[in-house]
Amino acid sequence: MQAAASDLNGKATGFDNDAFGVVLAQVLAVPAWIALGAGADTLNKLRSDLDSAASTTDSTAKNYQSTDQDNAQSFTSVNGSR
Repeated sequence: MQAAASDLNGKATGFDNDAFGVVLAQVLAVPAWIALGAGADTLNKLRSDLDSAASTTDSTAKNYQSTDQDNAQSFTSVNGSR
């Protein structure tokens, strides 16, 4: 996702002046830069949110596994077998 956001930023800064002429290119480029920059920011935020969610999920899974192991040992201690 970070590569996609960087690619979007790269495309936002490049514009084909020869196709439209310098003045028209500048008029069209500013809104395009803003729109593509906002898209890149959205992708970066999404990547950050997904990283956070993945980290939370991993941490929760490890906690559940640890709790299950602790409970299994407790039951083994009380019962003498599984």
